[in-house]
Amino acid sequence: MLSKLQIKTVRSLRQKKYRQKSGFFIAEGQKIVFDLINKGFKVHWLFGTEEISGFPIHKISNSEMTKISNFKSPSKVLGVFYLPCSTEIKIQNIDIVLERIQDPGNMGTIIRLCDWFGFDQIICSDDSVDYFNPKVIQSSMGSFSNISCHYRNLSEYLSAEKRPIFGTATQGASLWEFSFPNSFILLFGNESLGIGKDIATLVKQNIRISKFQTDRPIDSLNIASALGIFLFKIRNQ
Repeated sequence: MLSKLQIKTVRSLRQKKYRQKSGFFIAEGQKIVFDLINKGFKVHWLFGTEEISGFPIHKISNSEMTKISNFKSPSKVLGVFYLPCSTEIKIQNIDIVLERIQDPGNMGTIIRLCDWFGFDQIICSDDSVDYFNPKVIQSSMGSFSNISCHYRNLSEYLSAEKRPIFGTATQGASLWEFSFPNSFILLFGNESLGIGKDIATLVKQNIRISKFQTDRPIDSLNIASALGIFLFKIRNQ
């Protein structure tokens, strides 16, 4: 049976300020929860509507799971995990940098795409959506545990960067004709506003995805769709 304190605590973790204050985050779904456990994430509470062999499940009823779940159709398992300690940015040839990404679904899909194409970290502006947002975790479809996320002041971070910075935009060099060097940063701006003026001056070259049907009224792609196309091009050039 869930206590009132447990219900209050779990529900509060939907908000970033309470995740940071408590040091916990939540994940739902048997696959995601067990992936996190297997990757070494430390569990505080593990709730389930049925017993699962090999895991110390705190069994609760379906109605209790509904009270703490973030979703209309609750999963059978919900875990409360300790936030991991922050890690340093790895030194590598290619980095994906995101500025002011706001939509949790977009962030989750970006995480999944980076995982698919063999990247293991992303770098975000301080004002981007929180990596530990439950909707980010859910929409990453299990890739969350494979990708590390680092939040930085992008003006400071990019100003100190020696690798060339390529921006993604609706105007610029065509992606299909562009050849990336061995080492670079690929920068994606806000979903509706694009790359901010304060860091746009640091971009060496903007690159666009050209439309095949130029007479159609659509003028942009969803950021996650665009990122997938860019990563495919990078891995196959």
